[in-house]
Amino acid sequence: MPNTKAYGVSRSGLVLTGSADFITSSAVNINNCFSATYLNYLVLINLTAVSATDADLSARMRASGTDASGSNYVNNTLGVNGASVGGFRQTAQTSMNFWNIASSKATTLATQATFFDPFEAAPTVVLVHQNTWNSSDNAMRINANEHQVSTSYDGVSFIPSSGTISGKIRIYGYALS
Repeated sequence: MPNTKAYGVSRSGLVLTGSADFITSSAVNINNCFSATYLNYLVLINLTAVSATDADLSARMRASGTDASGSNYVNNTLGVNGASVGGFRQTAQTSMNFWNIASSKATTLATQATFFDPFEAAPTVVLVHQNTWNSSDNAMRINANEHQVSTSYDGVSFIPSSGTISGKIRIYGYALS
């Protein structure tokens, strides 16, 4: 067995702290997935169906079962679709920008996000990488999001801008040693 201690990673590595399997949901709320036990978290999202023809997936931090929905989010985005590359910045948003999830474009959406210290009473940074693909297209997007309020958050919501979503979400805490 390799010496994982030499690299600062425990044998347990990632620990499941929250999950959701959902069908035709207009919002997915995962409470009590962030705590003082872990500093950073890996969130994996696999959407398998989207009902709307044009929708965006967004996320909001949660505290005690309530979304932080004030205009305190900043989103920086870089996207690639075929040979097209572009980027944009949004300030004073009411949620984090995760991806366009139009059913006409995406057969599958896979997202990996890292939430940095969401339980600390400090602004929360979230780095997101997504791939979406269907039989004729593949696109990639990277987002650097920040929630600028110094509050301790214990959960997160994922919300399509219209319609419903189906899929799975898993949240893992990174072991500290």
